[in-house]
Amino acid sequence: MAQQIAQPVAPAAPDRLPLYSMVAANIISSLGNSITNLAILWYVIETTGSAANAGLAGFFTLLPMVIATFFGGALVDRLGRKTMSIVADLASAVTIISIPILAETVGLPLGVLFALIFLGALLDAPGNTARRAMLPELAERAGMPLERATSVMQSVGAAVELLGPIIAGVLVATVGTTNVLFFDSATFLISALIVARLLPAMPSLVAAGGRYLDEIKEGIRFLRAQRLLITILSASLVLNFFAAPFGGVLLPVFANEQNWGARSLGFLFSGFGAGMIAGSILFGLIGHLLPRRVWLLVSLACAGITLGSMSVASVLPVAVAFTALTGMTLGIINPITSTIFLEVIPGELRGRVLGAISAMSMCATPLGMLVAGPTVEVIGVHPSFIIVGAAFVLTSVWLLLQPVLHEMERPDPIPDSAAT
Repeated sequence: MAQQIAQPVAPAAPDRLPLYSMVAANIISSLGNSITNLAILWYVIETTGSAANAGLAGFFTLLPMVIATFFGGALVDRLGRKTMSIVADLASAVTIISIPILAETVGLPLGVLFALIFLGALLDAPGNTARRAMLPELAERAGMPLERATSVMQSVGAAVELLGPIIAGVLVATVGTTNVLFFDSATFLISALIVARLLPAMPSLVAAGGRYLDEIKEGIRFLRAQRLLITILSASLVLNFFAAPFGGVLLPVFANEQNWGARSLGFLFSGFGAGMIAGSILFGLIGHLLPRRVWLLVSLACAGITLGSMSVASVLPVAVAFTALTGMTLGIINPITSTIFLEVIPGELRGRVLGAISAMSMCATPLGMLVAGPTVEVIGVHPSFIIVGAAFVLTSVWLLLQPVLHEMERPDPIPDSAAT
């Protein structure tokens, strides 16, 4: 009998539907968050006229995100990334729709609003972590380099930053703040449906029976050994303290003082989003011409200059231009840091380590929001812009003095099978 020669197996064709579906779900969910943020901030400013109350609203938005990001990273690995994304969107839908229902029926005291804001934000961060953690596998399935997939994710996220506030501002001005939240709730339901129907199963990467706190500690131990990541996180801690009030307190108060209205506030936020898109595209086109370290340091310094320049903006087009330039610099920074994290972190630790990274980088943001409200009332919004800008410039100088930043150019990926 003649021996049959085994034929080579043709490689599987790239399947990009799951990747694009995840990106679409992230767009819709992020759109919901964008609408929520503007609508609630404007509701507080409009009904109370207090920068301190706006700061409290931002505090109750960010505090649960820090808590849930830290503990939710291990939950992502334990429940599975797909499941966590669906649960987070459903929870947001329920809490957001409760706000207009209560406002239109029994009333909505400020304390109840803050409680709903807290509950609504509790699973946002684990949901975002879950979608980010899916990216390497979905990019591989699509036959797409991870850096390109990360840039796509960042670019469409920036598009949401551009369109979301415009949509929210127009809706608030047209149908009222509370009515906008009915539409907002539907966005989370659609996102959950897309993930449930169009993404492949992604089971838990954690062995059954493990202790939850031990899983969290394992992620922290890995992170502590990464000097480059710790340096980036240290800078993020300072920057987030000063940057969080920019959108959550400074821009709403600034727009209100100028008598520009919710629609103009939407344009300010959207200018930021347009800049993010431009920055992502710019980095994608010419990012290879300069080292990552140079892009990071120059972008941070330029962000500080444009943030401080908001103090002299007296007409809307100029203010929008400054927010756009700020967004452009951050649009360059985010793909750099996101790619480094995904290159270095092994797959079986990705959820909990990304969760720890996000929690540690965000832990200063609630405090920043809490401090910003009274500070703006005491010193005014224009000096506050200068302080925020100076913080960015000084942080870029500090990073310039850190030799470990040279490792950004040659990341040392750790295989998924590596033990920690």
